[in-house]
Amino acid sequence: MAFPNSKKIIISILLVAITTAATAQKTGISDNQDVTTALSTDVTILDRVPLSPESYTVGDTTRSIEAINSPARLLTLKYDAPSIRPLAMKRVQPKADYKKWLKLGFGMPLQPYAEGSYTSAVGARGVVGAYAKYHAANNSPALDHQRFEHILAQVNGSYYIDTVAAVTARIGYKNDGVNFYGYDHNSRTYSSEQTAQRFQKIYANLGLMNTSTNDADFDYKVNLDFYNLNDSYRAREQGIVIGADLTKWFAEKHPFNITIKNDYTGYNQSDSAKFNNNIVAIPFNFTFNGDGFKVKVGANTWLTQGRFNVAPNIEGIYAISGEKLAVFGGWTGNYRKNTFASLSEYNPFIVSRPEFRNSRMEERFLGVKGATVDLTYEVKIHNSPVENMPLYLNDSLDRRRFDVVYDTLNIFGGHANLAYRINNTIEVGTTADYRIFTPKKQARAWHLPNLEGNVYVKYKPMENLTLRLDAYTGVGASYLDSQKKTQGLNTIFDLNLGGKYQFGDNVAIFLDANNLTNQRYQRWNQYPVLGINFIGGVILKFK
Repeated sequence: MAFPNSKKIIISILLVAITTAATAQKTGISDNQDVTTALSTDVTILDRVPLSPESYTVGDTTRSIEAINSPARLLTLKYDAPSIRPLAMKRVQPKADYKKWLKLGFGMPLQPYAEGSYTSAVGARGVVGAYAKYHAANNSPALDHQRFEHILAQVNGSYYIDTVAAVTARIGYKNDGVNFYGYDHNSRTYSSEQTAQRFQKIYANLGLMNTSTNDADFDYKVNLDFYNLNDSYRAREQGIVIGADLTKWFAEKHPFNITIKNDYTGYNQSDSAKFNNNIVAIPFNFTFNGDGFKVKVGANTWLTQGRFNVAPNIEGIYAISGEKLAVFGGWTGNYRKNTFASLSEYNPFIVSRPEFRNSRMEERFLGVKGATVDLTYEVKIHNSPVENMPLYLNDSLDRRRFDVVYDTLNIFGGHANLAYRINNTIEVGTTADYRIFTPKKQARAWHLPNLEGNVYVKYKPMENLTLRLDAYTGVGASYLDSQKKTQGLNTIFDLNLGGKYQFGDNVAIFLDANNLTNQRYQRWNQYPVLGINFIGGVILKFK
């Protein structure tokens, strides 16, 4: 059925989010922030290493609401969304005691940049924050229509109900403009209107969670998420997710978790193409925290389009040699809803009327990881069958845009990463992923590289100066040319250098130089990235 009373729902959610002074999350989460984090040496290896190798959150292993009992997620293919934005742009990480900060920059080709965050207490129990970002680039006339514009504005807040619970809220607006510049510029010309594409998204979240223990040793977290997305070609999509995450603790350290979630998406274009997609998911699991090991046993269950699905959720980790070595393994499965929002975020050059299918993935993995004072490492092998994996091919009617095709893949591969602190001034690290894709119907896993690697060096020659050198490569991606012949994309190689100099506690200057070897490689067929480019500016922080 059609999305019910969408305008009323949108207005209601926005009003609730605005009037509730709330969010428990940190404001200003940037999509380009540096997520490299040194592991603390004063906790055990079980605290350092999340039970799921793909998890982003590592909390207290006994009492954190965001502990390891969160539902297993799909394997991330670690292939960044193709973009002409410089890869080395990193969000500044201000000290925690600075409530306000501003980052302003400018670069070449024409690149204005502005980013800022503000956080303030509201009374004794409330916190409100705001975050905004603007970044654009224009490589014309070197290559007509190679440009982008990214705008993001978000307001967050949280209100603590005594010491019992917290109400959180978030509302934001995102505007991404791109251009279809992937064509033969020697034989064709297009106007700006003929190449322009813009995605506008309004999103909001409202949550309620307990903030302290209770007599029942029971934690809860209830969320309402909403978004509305549209593009320049009259494609519209609304999504609303209502969920509750419930955790019962046994002996204060063994959690049983169950999540109940209804995930609805409604898509239409020009009121002619409509698609409604609803998933009811009820994953559950029990985690036992032993002396030097953890084991999680459960299942992920979901109902979609009249089909009931069950996938295992089994993971374990065992510390062999104190903090130096641990082995881990598991067998997990889950779904991924492929929406216009998720597909266009990964590939902004897709058609505005793609096919939608839900993916089902399993991952069986085994690995070792560990840490010493100066070294952290992880090596993993995995086998991951995927049903309805979205792949991308140039559209037959307009080869500047990409159509989505689905196939069943088997992915066998290995993952390794290592970070080593040579001394107090130098740290080096590397990450590598090798994958063998075996499609069932397609000749190749289109636009997915078999090998990806990244090497970085951090150098701090003096207290106020930090330098970072990154090199990234991707090998083995394929595409279909206009004659329907399989071709290979050129090897990706991207070298970036970034630096920051701090003048006291409040002022710093930064410079990011990207693609230093001026490689015009393509992540998507016909779409070369920016050549050598740079951006620099100032960072201001205030208490």
